[in-house]
Amino acid sequence: MSTKKIITCISCPMGCDCDTENLESITCSAGRKYVQNELTNPQRVVTTTIRVKGSNGRSSSLLPVRTSTAIPKNDIFKLMDLTRKVEVELSADSISSIKCGDIIFKDIGGSGIDLIATSSK
Repeated sequence: MSTKKIITCISCPMGCDCDTENLESITCSAGRKYVQNELTNPQRVVTTTIRVKGSNGRSSSLLPVRTSTAIPKNDIFKLMDLTRKVEVELSADSISSIKCGDIIFKDIGGSGIDLIATSSK
């Protein structure tokens, strides 16, 4: 006996419940693509914080960041290990110039993924 698996699509605000056993029943092409990806290679955008070292040489604050693209769920813990080691050194003037969307760390760990600021300082 198989249990029916339903995935809630997050491709748009509608939040349709999609039957994974019958992809043809999904009327929206974005929903069908989302469910196929979720079943074969689920990916997520990762949000976290990184340490910012001030001009005094001590870690003074945290900066919220996100990945530039979605990454495979299997790689999230590896990425978090890398971000845990990241400490950005900025002067007081540089910290105040950070804007939402700025690339804070390019190509983290050679992954091709950038860390992007999600708020201004």
